[in-house]
This record gives sequence, structure tokens and C-alpha cells, in this order.
Amino acid sequence: MLEKAMNFSDLVEVKGNDKAFLTTKTRPEFEKINHSGHISLVDLFCGAGGITLGILEAAASLGKKVNVELAVDIDEKALNVYIDNFPAANAIHSDVLSIFESDISSP
Repeated sequence: MLEKAMNFSDLVEVKGNDKAFLTTKTRPEFEKINHSGHISLVDLFCGAGGITLGILEAAASLGKKVNVELAVDIDEKALNVYIDNFPAANAIHSDVLSIFESDISSP
């Protein structure tokens, strides 16, 4: 069974070249990509940037640039990794609740 799973994983790759991307030693310079149009992104609870990375990759495949208008996380170590990965992002070390002026509640 394990052998089948290993063989299956060798065959699975999402459209594009994800394996090469995920194993690269250098950070892609997303901010230097010249695309038509852009997407504004706010990443609350951003951590090290997994969601931002996914959005950047998806946008790049559509010929769009992403401007990270705001990224917030309370975990300073994770946020430092985020800043290393996305130096052009407006990243803030804070509790997300402290950046809103009023209580957040259900509609």
C-alpha cells in the first residue's frame, strides 16, 4: 500500500511546475513581475505567508500583480518569516483585534 502511495505521489503534480517551485532554493521576486492589472490583498493571521504565496502564484498564472496592502500576525517569529518572504508587503506585528476600532460581531 505504501508503495502505491509513493508511486501515486510521483505522478501527481498540479498544472504548472509546482514541484520545481516548491523545491527551489531562491525566493521568486514577485514584486518585479510586470503584469497588467493588480489585486489588493489583506492577509489577517498571515503567519509565514502560505495564503499570500498561494494568491501570488494564482495571480501570476493569470497575469496579475498582487499588492499586499496589509498583513497582520501576533506571532513575531512567523511574521519575520513573512517579511523575509514578502519584503514589499505592509506587514504589522499586532493582535488583529487591536487594529479594528469597534467590536467584531456577527451580522
